[in-house]
Amino acid sequence: MKRIEKKDNSEVIIKNLKSPKDNFKIREILEKEQSNFCAYTEYRLTAGFARDLEHFNPKIKNTNKDNYYNWFVVSHKWNNKKYTKWSNFQPILNPTAKNFDLCNQKNDSKKCNYTDYNGFC
Repeated sequence: MKRIEKKDNSEVIIKNLKSPKDNFKIREILEKEQSNFCAYTEYRLTAGFARDLEHFNPKIKNTNKDNYYNWFVVSHKWNNKKYTKWSNFQPILNPTAKNFDLCNQKNDSKKCNYTDYNGFC
């Protein structure tokens, strides 16, 4: 899995888009920013893929802390397969972490928790 680069000048931030009100527009923008790749699987999200606007940290979903840096476009299929027990997979590596690509899954509990949380292990 690759690190997701978030842009401080994203259209989501500039237009002050909010979830859930602006979910459709947010998802469109994030799809472009992520080059139409699922943030979890790196599968290309083509016409046949249902997509979700994922709130990476579910504990802040729909709160004042929920924002662009917590939102990702993911495959609906994988999002539904994902575990719902957020607390069981802490600490977890955020897909935007500067060291995301450098982490070795076997030797890094945060990266291993990330892959386990998403159902890849």
